[in-house]
Amino acid sequence: MSPRVALPRADKFIQWLLPAAIILVWQAASVLIATRFLPAPTDVAAAAWRLLMSGELFRSIWVSTWRAIAGFVIGGAI
Repeated sequence: MSPRVALPRADKFIQWLLPAAIILVWQAASVLIATRFLPAPTDVAAAAWRLLMSGELFRSIWVSTWRAIAGFVIGGAI
């Protein structure tokens, strides 16, 4: 008897199908709609990388987190 080669199961890839489809539709729609209203996912990724490398992304995340916590505390106190 020859050893069987295990093929990858399709159900491992199904969970990635919807997110991949959304990104593909988003990319296609960004060609038709002005960049000001719908930037392409490639542009968003490039901007995220640029902000990450400059250190500005972490600073902005910290400010947003602080504001959310402050709002939660104020709203909870009321």
